[in-house]
Amino acid sequence: MLDTAPDSTTSPTTSARTLQSPVALPAQTGGATIQLLDVTKSYPGSDAPAVDHVTMEIAAGEIVVLVGPSGCGKTTTMKMINRLIEPTSGTILIGGTDVLRLDADEHRRNVGYVIQQIGLFPHMRIAENIGLVPRMLGWSKKKTAARVEELLEVVGLPPGEYARRYPRELSGGQQQRVGVARALAADPPVMLMDEPFGATDPITRDRLQNEFLRLQREMGKTIVFVTHDFDEALKMGDRIAVLGPQSVIAQYDTPEAILAAPANDYVASFIGSGGQLKRLGLMRLRDAELRPAPARRNLPVITIEATLHDALDVMLENGVDKILVARDESGTGEILGSIRMDDLMSSIADDSSDEPAVTIDPSAGS
Repeated sequence: MLDTAPDSTTSPTTSARTLQSPVALPAQTGGATIQLLDVTKSYPGSDAPAVDHVTMEIAAGEIVVLVGPSGCGKTTTMKMINRLIEPTSGTILIGGTDVLRLDADEHRRNVGYVIQQIGLFPHMRIAENIGLVPRMLGWSKKKTAARVEELLEVVGLPPGEYARRYPRELSGGQQQRVGVARALAADPPVMLMDEPFGATDPITRDRLQNEFLRLQREMGKTIVFVTHDFDEALKMGDRIAVLGPQSVIAQYDTPEAILAAPANDYVASFIGSGGQLKRLGLMRLRDAELRPAPARRNLPVITIEATLHDALDVMLENGVDKILVARDESGTGEILGSIRMDDLMSSIADDSSDEPAVTIDPSAGS
């Protein structure tokens, strides 16, 4: 599912969103600016290009989501960044360097690549899978082993328990975590993620999304994320590029701006009905002022890193109008407070409100 490579109208650029990892990451290389300048991909025998003169800039440290229907060219656009697909024309710059002038294999080893399909080598143990690219880059055994151990801790898989296992001995969600660790192993400034959580069940998918956003807040990588799911784009992206046929950019802006003012009917069709409720997906519980935790603790628990939309889902699934908010994903850690359904509804009651986060008076009771 997660792997790393072996070996319109253009809108303003962007900002990075993120979460607290189980183990704090040490100081690492941040992201690098990506620029696509008039990039085109044509295939022999095809009347129209697969990607037609795309120009966009992605600021260092941001997550930009490419969203669009199947066949629109979003994956082709992403793959041209690490030259898994070579552009027919145009220029691609990473950190100001023209990647088309670099050795393709060497370039790919310095770009993290995460895909939907199981990308782990089944005959290699987990530690070997994660350490593959560092070894190819000539890292020493000691440095590679230390990096593998560090990353397993970061993605919540204790190395003593998981390093010597084979991929078949892990669940799908655990394999996804290993894939993320492998993509991060050489500390690349850029990560490409192609439907990375699409093959998991909804609960696992939501948890992986939250965990990855937590990691990104520590890492500050530049991430290009491909999905066909607009709700996932809203949750993951600092900016979203809504792509039409041939990767023509219909709108490139923040999730908030796209929800508030879709550029045209095509973009509006992605938002669909329930635009107000979708705004809940842009607000995180960590930005809310929570109510005190009630004495009654037999309530559902949600992580502080979840969105208000996640909180609403938990309430509806459990038939309650109040839930507890905990520091970690498992809900077994410190309880930070609670939130009620009327708090969620009040946050979107006024469409014209300029307030970005929920404000709740803790003295109002529980």
